[in-house]
Amino acid sequence: MLFSNDPNDPNGVHNVPVTVTCGSCNVPVDLDGDYDNDLPDFSILSLNWMQMGCMGPGWCGGTDINMDGKVDELDFILMAEFWLAGKSP
Repeated sequence: MLFSNDPNDPNGVHNVPVTVTCGSCNVPVDLDGDYDNDLPDFSILSLNWMQMGCMGPGWCGGTDINMDGKVDELDFILMAEFWLAGKSP
């Protein structure tokens, strides 16, 4: 799980948990920390759409889901795979 908890992180949204295991991607992508994958998570992804130069630990606020340095269609596909998945604790 990745977190962007540093208030000085230049890569976007802060306190954003991202839960993903690329390759098997067996858990929902949760960008806003509410334990599901829905429209607010998509909104966060869209804020960083086509961002380049993403690096850890922030990975553009967690929106570079596959951690390849950019927010693009591959990250959207990972989000779409788990659309509306997850539950509140």
